[in-house]
Amino acid sequence: MSNDQRVAWVQRYCDLLQIEPQPPSLAALDLLVAAHVRRVPFENVSSILRRAAQPSGPVPALDPDALLEAWCERRAGGVCFEITLMVDRLLGGLGYRTWPVLAVIERLADPAAYCRLAADVLDLPALPIDRARQVLSAR
Repeated sequence: MSNDQRVAWVQRYCDLLQIEPQPPSLAALDLLVAAHVRRVPFENVSSILRRAAQPSGPVPALDPDALLEAWCERRAGGVCFEITLMVDRLLGGLGYRTWPVLAVIERLADPAAYCRLAADVLDLPALPIDRARQVLSAR
């Protein structure tokens, strides 16, 4: 993907969220997360349809361009793995340093895996990086 394509993808995502791209900061991240919750549903129908389109063999790999298209055109959403992939790519394009975190929901009768995303926020120099990560993961 060229830099121009990356910039266009980030801008389209920000347009979907109805936010302006901003340099990394805790305030900008708060706005982005709030906008994401309002504009991109957490749902599994899209995942089920993607699997139904490929009934045998491995589930097709996630395609960030196709996901963004579905989110913009059909108001689709996704589950934690899809949303984490997309937010990771968005935050990376905005200049954040991010990494996915695999976790387990232990409160369920049958514990299930899910994915979260951690990001360094560059405007928190007073916090040790481990504390900044802890603050973000608690959100």
